[in-house]
Amino acid sequence: MATSSRYPLRSHFSHPETPAQNAFVHAVSEVMYDKAKASSEELQEKEALRMHLQRICAEAVSNFERARNPQFDAGSVALACFGSLRSGFATCGSDMDLALVSPASFPDPGSAESAIPRLLEKVLLDLGYGARLLTKTRVPIIRFCETPTAALSEALRENRAKWEREKDAPPKPKPKKIAQSENESKLISDENSNLSATSTSPSFKDHSDQIAMLDLTASRKAHNGQQNVESLMDDEAPAQQANDTVMGVTSRTDEELVHLYKLAIKEGWFEPSERLVIVKFIEAVKLYGADGDHKALVESRLRLQNLPDVLSRYRAPPESHLDYPKTGVGIQCDINFSNHLALHNTCLLKCYSLCDPRVQPMIVVVKAWAKNRKINSSYHGTLSSYGYVLMALHYLMNVVQPQIIPNLQLVPQASAPESDYGLNGYEVRFWRSEQEITEAARRGQLTQNHTDTVGSLLRGFFHYYAHPYGGGFSWATDVLSLRTPGGLLHKEEKGWTGARTVTVESAIPGEDAKEVRHRYLFAIEDPFELDHNVARTVVHNGIVAIRDEFRRADKIIWIHGAGKTMADSDLFAEAAAKENLQRRFFGPLIKPDRAGTYQKGDDVSKGFTAETTTNNKFSKERIASGKIPAGQNVETADRAIMSSEKLSSSVKEDSGQRTEATSRTPETEAGTQPEEPPTPVSSFTTTTDRTTPILTAESSTPGTEVSVLHNDEGVEANKDVII
Repeated sequence: MATSSRYPLRSHFSHPETPAQNAFVHAVSEVMYDKAKASSEELQEKEALRMHLQRICAEAVSNFERARNPQFDAGSVALACFGSLRSGFATCGSDMDLALVSPASFPDPGSAESAIPRLLEKVLLDLGYGARLLTKTRVPIIRFCETPTAALSEALRENRAKWEREKDAPPKPKPKKIAQSENESKLISDENSNLSATSTSPSFKDHSDQIAMLDLTASRKAHNGQQNVESLMDDEAPAQQANDTVMGVTSRTDEELVHLYKLAIKEGWFEPSERLVIVKFIEAVKLYGADGDHKALVESRLRLQNLPDVLSRYRAPPESHLDYPKTGVGIQCDINFSNHLALHNTCLLKCYSLCDPRVQPMIVVVKAWAKNRKINSSYHGTLSSYGYVLMALHYLMNVVQPQIIPNLQLVPQASAPESDYGLNGYEVRFWRSEQEITEAARRGQLTQNHTDTVGSLLRGFFHYYAHPYGGGFSWATDVLSLRTPGGLLHKEEKGWTGARTVTVESAIPGEDAKEVRHRYLFAIEDPFELDHNVARTVVHNGIVAIRDEFRRADKIIWIHGAGKTMADSDLFAEAAAKENLQRRFFGPLIKPDRAGTYQKGDDVSKGFTAETTTNNKFSKERIASGKIPAGQNVETADRAIMSSEKLSSSVKEDSGQRTEATSRTPETEAGTQPEEPPTPVSSFTTTTDRTTPILTAESSTPGTEVSVLHNDEGVEANKDVII
């Protein structure tokens, strides 16, 4: 049963300039809608492909199942469409998302024991299509393309052949190590203690060159102090961290360890005594060869296990040769397995689109706006299109007065599905009869608001999310919850007050588990999966970018309503491509020069004595303006300036009574701290089960993390079910 919100309904907004603002937004949104909406030809073409793929999948699954069950019903296999193409909110070029449903199959196609995902991958490849199974995702996904290039097809076939070679092969041998006796453990512990106590003594003379090479002056901030504080909070953290370190060391080759330890030191990790342990290991590898069993090499490798767990945060760059190009390969789609909640989510959104003729064009325009302004990528640390759909529905349901749409999860007609297959205990109740909703909407029974235009609704939408004070959405404290009367909960009610990391087992046997980072800077509760934050991928810089774009839109609308002009007056102008706000993959680094620009081709393992600077877009202009004195370290200066400045823009009316401050830091209620404060270059973050280091991409991007996912897998893992 839905719980009631603590918040009163927030009223619609009205200003003297409202009619002119409404007229402006209505005019430009009509043009954008015509450009952005998916054409009937595109929809028909994709539906034809879906039906063709359904026949292929039904035949393949039936032949597989009938080998064990001759009575298997091929008609029970379906390849259902979900997402925007089904909900009615599709824009031009929207992805086609498909879900394989086979309730008569055992085990379920989405389970770890099912062979069906790999079976369909092979069938599609044999038919000449592009197909690649992704397993480090919320559910297994086959990435499909209709007409792959010859090179891509060859790469996909080789990727499949590699999996076939490795699936039954014995596990790769791990680097050899010797058992650590109690005496050896005490000896190593005492030696590390002595190294720490005498890190500047003459006893380091033999290794002074190597220590200097590793730049001992760069300290790993917050290692000792913060780790000790957090260890008091979680007594199991040190033991868990030590176990993770052992796994990180023993599961890698010596060459990988050398490369990654150099990389970690370049990022500012490890104390002087710990770096000496690494130096000795690197020397041993050079002297005795990688992965050997010489006693000195084995002992130096063993000592690495006493170092803090850092390497677990490093991942190889993605295999770009397996990526699908945006064009030139025909229709692309994702085939999901066991994503049954997505089908019900899509049905809910489809029913909302039928409640009022203004819903569909408004949401299509909102999605087009977010896409043009480059704030609709969960992979890049902003929000998925599904999140913007929920934001718009919340506004139409709970903010506009009278409301445009009813809450379909709370009306008397709400009902559960006929079968609970695949729901995993989640309650899925809503008014789901499309025919009944369409007829009620035709009769005008679902809303008393027949005056607001799409333009006026969009104007209020931008204003509501641009102004957290005075009745708008509070980014710092609110949880958007469609199933809740009033549409809002408090973050404290949900326990969504601090980021946490959870480990998710792979759906495919033999695949490694992955870590998923849950953030609550921005909180949107899924309508059915109540423990899922749709906005969990939004990082610090992402929420800043999103809120800045809402304020920009509101400013443009106000300027036009007041009859004024401004340089940046195109509400839907294409924004410059934003950098990845969330992830940076590790491998050969690109060394920055003093001005903050990168020099291509430099590998950190070949020159990790160079001074680290931040690739900060403000660095050059600050040097030119004199804010950074000549010779001062750019990273240090930028960090100090970024923490003290509030880069803002002001919007003032002629009367001077209205000032809009566009802050670059997360907004908070009075007396409330930001949910995730800026994170230094290297720090320890308390997770649900242990203290683990988080490596940030740049010191100037607080809250940004290193990804644990590959490129396309990161996209799919973060992609929410309805867009």
